[in-house]
Amino acid sequence: MKHKIVFLLVSLIVVGCEKNIINVPATDGIAILPRVGNVQIMLDFNGNKSITVKNENARAVGVYVTKDNQTDVVLFSDAYIGATKSSNQTGVHFEYGWELRVTVVKYKDLAGSVIAFLDALGAGFLDQLDNFWIEERYEQVIVVQNK
Repeated sequence: MKHKIVFLLVSLIVVGCEKNIINVPATDGIAILPRVGNVQIMLDFNGNKSITVKNENARAVGVYVTKDNQTDVVLFSDAYIGATKSSNQTGVHFEYGWELRVTVVKYKDLAGSVIAFLDALGAGFLDQLDNFWIEERYEQVIVVQNK
């Protein structure tokens, strides 16, 4: 009986630690990722690769996309995308099959000086954010498969 309980506990821990990974197909080199925090992300694998982010929130967001197992490989970083605005970065290196960690932070109402500060943070903005500014945080691991 004792062995069964230990096995059950270990099984629950292992299952609870699994990542929730969403697989997304690319069609003609374009992958539309599922919304993360009401933000639409499109990856273009054609030619000069690009990532386009469309914020569909009524508030500003920050978006950070990294290679999941190598968080120092930043594919997209924009600390401030205004409400219902878009952002695009080209010349980005990413490949099919990579596990991409998408992080979206939705900001509280911000004063102008904070907005200027966020713009100045640069690519590593996520580590420098004060939780006081964040209303919600969303994360999802996504893998794009070549169809």
